[in-house]
Amino acid sequence: MADEQQTSPNVESAESVEEVLQEASQDAPTVDAIQAEIESLNEQLIDAHEQALRATAEAQNARRRADQDVEKAHKFGQEKLVADLLPVVDNLERAIEAVDVN
Repeated sequence: MADEQQTSPNVESAESVEEVLQEASQDAPTVDAIQAEIESLNEQLIDAHEQALRATAEAQNARRRADQDVEKAHKFGQEKLVADLLPVVDNLERAIEAVDVN
């Protein structure tokens, strides 16, 4: 009778462990599902990396264009200044020549 009592709890606990394992295996994701999720996450990571590279390239292009615009503004600003000063210089030269003659 003591042997029956000892085996019964062991058998019951083994059955309950098996039941718990079966329930856990039913709730747990399958290897295929995990691999699909990993592939999906990898694709998202690749997309995010490509977006980051594009954003970096776009920022570099904008910076380069801004530098070119500043350079052109300096260049053409100087040309405009010189073009505006030429008539003034010409008039001053004529005025000096007129004063020297008299």
